[in-house]
Amino acid sequence: MAQKYYLPFSNNKKISLYNLAYIDPFTELGNYYYFCKEGNKFIQKNTAPKYILILDIEKFRAFNSYYGHDKGRELIIQLAKRLVKILKDYNNIICSFTNDIFAILIETNDRINIIADNLFGSLRHIEVNGEIYNIYPIIGIYKIKNDENILLAIDKAMTAHDEIIGDYNKKYNMYSEETEKVILEEQQIETIMEEALENGEFKVFYQPKVDLKTNKVISCEALVRWFREGKFISPNRFIPLFEKNRFIIKLDKYIFKKACEDIQYINKLLKEKDCLKNYNHKNPHNQSFTYNSFITASINISKEHFAYDNFIQEYYDIVKQTNVPRELIELEITESASVYKGIDLKQITKDMKQKGFTIALDDFGTGYSSLNMLQDLSIDVLKIDKSFIDRIGESNLVKYIINMAKDFNIKTVAEGVETKEQIDILKNMGCDMAQGYYYAKPLSREDFVEYLTNRVLQ
Repeated sequence: MAQKYYLPFSNNKKISLYNLAYIDPFTELGNYYYFCKEGNKFIQKNTAPKYILILDIEKFRAFNSYYGHDKGRELIIQLAKRLVKILKDYNNIICSFTNDIFAILIETNDRINIIADNLFGSLRHIEVNGEIYNIYPIIGIYKIKNDENILLAIDKAMTAHDEIIGDYNKKYNMYSEETEKVILEEQQIETIMEEALENGEFKVFYQPKVDLKTNKVISCEALVRWFREGKFISPNRFIPLFEKNRFIIKLDKYIFKKACEDIQYINKLLKEKDCLKNYNHKNPHNQSFTYNSFITASINISKEHFAYDNFIQEYYDIVKQTNVPRELIELEITESASVYKGIDLKQITKDMKQKGFTIALDDFGTGYSSLNMLQDLSIDVLKIDKSFIDRIGESNLVKYIINMAKDFNIKTVAEGVETKEQIDILKNMGCDMAQGYYYAKPLSREDFVEYLTNRVLQ
């Protein structure tokens, strides 16, 4: 059975002082100081395995802002009662640290992942004054070693918790040494990201897209690259973090403006060099191709922008400021945006089209997409994920996607193409465009211009 971990309020002065020091007045659970004081005693008992869990609510501040602090406080009170009820059969300490953060010490021989799953499911819907509210718990877990200090255990559980903030694919996260390395690296990146943006460390690179019928370079994808003190920082290290801390919004706008300026510059330069006529060119594989009338650019837009009503107007204003024709700019969104909570992607894509933008759906087929999405959204281009291209000879799935896109009058782009065999198969399937290392890796603006102008067959 759960141990007694708080004293009831009383007029007795001694007990009142105790409550003031160790009890949270709203939930009547122990506070941080109680947790540290009693937790050290709890973990010294060498019996069943012990775990510490740090739990809070995703975007609780937004809940408070929308529903008011009184309702937010009542939600926390009901959450505390639910925790006590769920864990009543375990020897435990449950405390309220601050706002919506709870800490739990639990002793059990049961599998902790089953307990965590139960906690997550039981806390998803909380009733407050007769109304049901959907919340998203974030749970970090650490298995305590024998004689370990409670403060160190709290830090490690908090590290596991912090790693999955904003990650709706995980119900909970177990601490590991790798987790701590990731968190430390993220903290280091966050301390320099603003400075890096101001110093121009983020660069735009361009990967060509080739029309598979004409072998013309007709477009490119604008991709962000980060160089700090001469060293390359992989996008896999900073893009997921920037999406979590929303710095991606500022970075996206910066990249979008630079790409608009660059695509205007590139087309003007090519025109001046008279390279927009049907010259015969070749790529590193000696395959001849020519240039299209104008080079267009697809630019990634993170789903984090979709929470803001005016983001489309802001991007429209950037296009006007840079004086680049809108038909040369393609906004690229990922299909995972379709499940972003509270977002009307159908209306967003409609608004984008009304502003004159072309729209591409990236990473198609990686888990969220459906036929209904293609019916509902104003999509012009469908990008087939590299994972499907890698297995193109093993099934007819890519062909099915291409045929389905044609039924909706949507162009298709194969990503990550690396071999001539893949190109030949894609041509036979009727795919419209391809990009990948077979043609070129992502290039700086200068190298991209050189790629377009200096490969004339002798």
